[in-house]
This record gives sequence, C-alpha cells and structure tokens, in this order.
Amino acid sequence: MIKRKTYKNYDQFLKIGRKYYNDAGFCGVVAVAVAAQVSFGKARAELERQGRPHRNGTTTRQIEDALNNLGCTAKLEFTSKQFSSLVKTLDKSKTYLVYTRGHVTCIDKGKIMDWMTANRRHRVIFIQEITREF
Repeated sequence: MIKRKTYKNYDQFLKIGRKYYNDAGFCGVVAVAVAAQVSFGKARAELERQGRPHRNGTTTRQIEDALNNLGCTAKLEFTSKQFSSLVKTLDKSKTYLVYTRGHVTCIDKGKIMDWMTANRRHRVIFIQEITREF
C-alpha cells in the first residue's frame, strides 16, 4: 500500500529537493509526486529506477513508467496553444502534465505546482491527462 500525500505549493518541493537531496532539474520529480500523490523522495526513487540520473532531467518515457508503477495512467493529448491560454481551458477538477520544451509542469485541480505562472507564454508541446487508479 502506497502512502498518498498532497502538497500545498511548489516552495515545499523546492526546499526538499535542494536542501535534503542536493538535486537540480527536478521538474519531472515534482510532476510525478503531485500527479501520483506521493512524497518527493518516493517519486525521486521511482524515477531513479527508471534511469533518471542525479541532478539531471527526466524523459517523457521515464515519467510515464514511474506514473504507471505508482498507480496512475496518462492519456496523451496534442495541442498548439501557449501555456497561458491552455491553463484557462483545462478542467479544474482533473490533473494534467503539461510539457513545454525541456520542462514539465503539473496542474492539479486547477493549481499550477511549478515555478511557471499562469501568464507564461511558453508554447506547449503536448499534455497528458492523469487518471489515478487508487
């Protein structure tokens, strides 16, 4: 049985990742932790099992495999919107992973769990709708 956890804001992840794990480039870890409702350490360990090197980013495949192992499925959707306009159109009751070039952001129930704000004008490559199976 996996212990589930929710976070209030991104600053908690920033502190944990930098202070306790001396990590950098952990946007994928934050996205997996929020989407699967697990701790930062559990998400980081699962991504390491998938091949994520320390202080480096993750691939889309590593994130998908980690989510599957933690009891979530991801449905792929393509879009050509900018981040600012996409945030306005997403369903506020669902969880999404939003991929831009070199970055992934988790939007959980309408709340952006990342340093990116709702008015950023980054072009979105694709999004994944997360379904929790627990």
